[in-house]
Formats: sequence, structure tokens, C-alpha cells
Amino acid sequence: MKAKQTWILLCGVFLFINACSVHTPLPKVSIQDIERYYTLYSDELEGITKNQNDKKIVKWIQASNKEEPCKVFVGTSTDDDRTVNPEYQIFWDGECKNGFAYGIGREFERGVLVDMEAIAIYSGKEIEPDYYIHKFNLNNVLIEGELNKGYVVRTTIEDNMNLNIQYQYGYFGRSGRANLTNDPALVNTTSPFHDNSVFVKAYSNYSYQIIDYTNNEFDNRRYEVMLLDKNTQPNGYGFSVSKQGYRNSAEFSHGTLVRKVQLPPSYLGEIDSIFQEVKEAGRKAIEAQKKALMVKKQYKKRICKDSITVSFIDNAEYKEICNENNYYEKLKEKVDEKIVEINLAKERKRAQQNQAQLIQARQMEALAAQRQASAAETANFNQSMQNISQNSQLQQLNNNLFMMRMGL
Repeated sequence: MKAKQTWILLCGVFLFINACSVHTPLPKVSIQDIERYYTLYSDELEGITKNQNDKKIVKWIQASNKEEPCKVFVGTSTDDDRTVNPEYQIFWDGECKNGFAYGIGREFERGVLVDMEAIAIYSGKEIEPDYYIHKFNLNNVLIEGELNKGYVVRTTIEDNMNLNIQYQYGYFGRSGRANLTNDPALVNTTSPFHDNSVFVKAYSNYSYQIIDYTNNEFDNRRYEVMLLDKNTQPNGYGFSVSKQGYRNSAEFSHGTLVRKVQLPPSYLGEIDSIFQEVKEAGRKAIEAQKKALMVKKQYKKRICKDSITVSFIDNAEYKEICNENNYYEKLKEKVDEKIVEINLAKERKRAQQNQAQLIQARQMEALAAQRQASAAETANFNQSMQNISQNSQLQQLNNNLFMMRMGL
């Protein structure tokens, strides 16, 4: 994830394995203890995957805007089959061949709570096309990459009063959706407005989550690693490493802390392997996005002409893709403005922390001065008492000498 992608490898975590001294030895966890959770998850996963595959549906639907036979691919499921709604329609602006969509073009799906479009390349046969762009207009999600292979960049934009942008990239499964096999999703998550980066290896019912706080100057943690259940609650073993090198490990049960433990080095090695796997998936997704943008450029070259118009949807809406650079230029201005605000807020927070540290330093200096003054007073008192004692001894000696002179 850009600059935030750069991780100090988790082997750095291994250097901190003995950095934290404890007064009471913590219970040691074995690999068998850790695998107990995986066994439970794996048994459950087999049933979930079979259930998902049973619900999967592939339909070939006639494009509503074509008079000639021209079917397009629709992937859906029995749980949420949008095509059964009477208002559902799908349009195709490319060519047709042998009764199927052909060549490069864009699909448009419309219906109740359905407003999607996708750029694809069809073969003119009853074969799933190669998808490169998928845009969900109702929730401002844009997916770019090789969707059939599962390597994509997913951009979510909330362009409202509270501007927010999130980038997720890596392996998502076919067509950028939850995978219908046992292959896990491998997802990197960043945002230009947040200092933390998140790396996830996710199955249908559990996931590994690694959060990198390295670039967050206001958080004392460097990494946090958790095994999460399907409700994203910690369930299993995890650990965190502070920027000072202290490591805390624990066992959780569905979000509740069970106990603090010592984890075996081999588990940390497994986490490092997961990080490498997620990072590699992110690299492949970036490369896939580059290819998708080339496909989009070729598509736009064909349709972004004044002579090209359509009537199956609003023509201005259809041509928005031709002017998207204008939108992104304005969006960048908003992003830059928000980053300035964030940096100013950080400066204020730094100033507050520096002021608090200064006050604390002054308090410590005052306390030290009080201790020095108290120590001086005690020394003076002790010296005074010693002087009194010496004076008393001299007075007694003088009295004794006087008595001796008197022959007493």
C-alpha cells in the first residue's frame, strides 16, 4: 500500500521476542494449542464452502438494448438473485456474434438497488468474459484489475461532508467478490487519511489480521497481530509489539481475553510467511490494475467521440467515463485540503503533547527541587542535632572537670 506498504519484516518482531522481561513466567503455548483453533475453523469452512457453491448461479441474459440475439454473462446466487426483479435490465454497448456479446465493451445493470457497470472483453461464445473494470455506482466502489483471476484494486470513495477514501488491493477471488473456494482473500488496506496499514488473510469464517502502526506517531504500538472469527472478534492467539520493543501475547475467545501467554517462535515465523503472501498478492494486484487501465483506455478511445451517442441510458451519464479526469482533479483538491487539515491537527496534537511533557518535566524538576530542599533541611537538622549532642557532651565534660577541681 504505497509508502505505507513498506514494512519492517516481522522477523524484526522476532528480535523482540526476549525484549520484554516479566516478573512472573507466563504459560508457554505449543503449536498443538494453536492448531486447535485451526482445526475448528477448517471443519466449519468445508461446510460453508459447499453451501456457497450450491448457491452459485450463472445466467446468460439477452441485452435489453439489442434487437439481434446478444446474450451477456451474469453471475449471481440464489440468496440474492437480482435478475428475478421485473425492473432488472442489462445493456451491452459492444458488438454481438453468434448470439453472444463480442469484443470489448461495457455492461450496464439497472434495477431496484442495482446500478452497476463493467468493462469486459467477450469471445462471442458462451464463455465467461474477461472483466477488467467493475463500478458500483450506488456505494461509490470501483474495482480495477483482472477480476477473473481475482487480483484487483478496490477503491471506495465517500465524497460527502466527511470525505473518506480507502484502497484495498490484493487477491479477492473471482470477479472481485468473496471467493467460492477454500482459497483465502489476501488484502492490503490503506487510506491517504490514515497512518495505519492493515494486512489480512481471510477465509469465509476466520482471518489473520496484521495492523502496522509504524507510521502512526501517536500510537505506541508497532504491530498488532490477531486471529479473528467470522464476526471479526479476536478468537485464538495474537500478539502486539510496542515501538520500544516490548511484546505482549495472549489468547482470546470471541473477543474476550482468556490469558496472557508466551508464543512459540515458529508461530511468529508463520505470521511472517502470511505477511509475505499478502504483500505479494498486493504487488500482483497493482500489475493487474495497470492492465485494466490499458483496457479502459482502449475502450474510451472508441466511445469518447461526439459522434457516439446512446439512448438506452442517459447519454450524459453514459459519457461520464470520458470526463472522469475532471472529477478526479476536483477530488484531488479535496484530498489535498483534508490532508492539510489532518497535518494541522497533528501539529496541534504534537504541541499539546510537548506542552504536557514540558509541564511534566517542570513538575519533576519541582519535585526534585523539593526533594533536594527536604534533603538539605534534613541534613541541617541532623547537623544541628549533632551540634547539640556535641555541645551537651562538652558541657558534661566541663561540668566533670569543674567537679574535679572542687575535689568533689
